[in-house]
Amino acid sequence: RKNYKGHNDLTTWTVNPEFSSKICFCVDAGTWTTANVAFHMKQTYNLIYSSNRGFVTPFTSNLRILVNGIQIGNTYNPTKNTDPYRLNSVNLEDYAGTKFELCFEAKTYQSKAYDSNLGGFGDNVYLDNIFFSEIPVGVKEITESTIHFEVYPNPGKDLFTLSCFSKNAGIINIEIVDMLGRNIYNRKLNVNYGNNSIPVEIKSQQAGIYIISVLSADNKEVKKLIIE
Repeated sequence: RKNYKGHNDLTTWTVNPEFSSKICFCVDAGTWTTANVAFHMKQTYNLIYSSNRGFVTPFTSNLRILVNGIQIGNTYNPTKNTDPYRLNSVNLEDYAGTKFELCFEAKTYQSKAYDSNLGGFGDNVYLDNIFFSEIPVGVKEITESTIHFEVYPNPGKDLFTLSCFSKNAGIINIEIVDMLGRNIYNRKLNVNYGNNSIPVEIKSQQAGIYIISVLSADNKEVKKLIIE
């Protein structure tokens, strides 16, 4: 903590290595023509430094992405402690056609236990729904969804039902990928206007979290699927 130099510190990732944490993924994008990673993220920062220094210090809560050990993009910092989870999407097309290691590295300084006297949350980086895909997710904002679906049972095993409401009759594509972006299910079919009930059979898959997406001509919706 004594080495922390304030919000203009340019040595965030070189000082205090004992405050770093990291999670890494080995990604096989050898057959992809482009590559993307999407993830939900929320960050908080402590109130101790701001109380002592008289200004907000969100730079005590840091996250960066490394590919093969090299940082890509900027460092993520919170804007305020009430920031919600946000969907982030990062283009990895430079690594399409290769196998690579992607790491999320965090650098945080104060835990909630030390910050609780001031009613603070501490320095935290929360990640959820990390998945890799050849198709970009979350880049384009859809102002009015033309398709909406739910899948049940969720969690479930072997046989699921996809209940899909579409504002237009037409073709949709159902895709399920694992957390490394590997495709385990892909189906194209016609849907009618209104409610559609579609059986989805998935067998011989390991238990865990998967990503199911429904793509129409003008919309894409993505949800988490848990296989038991």
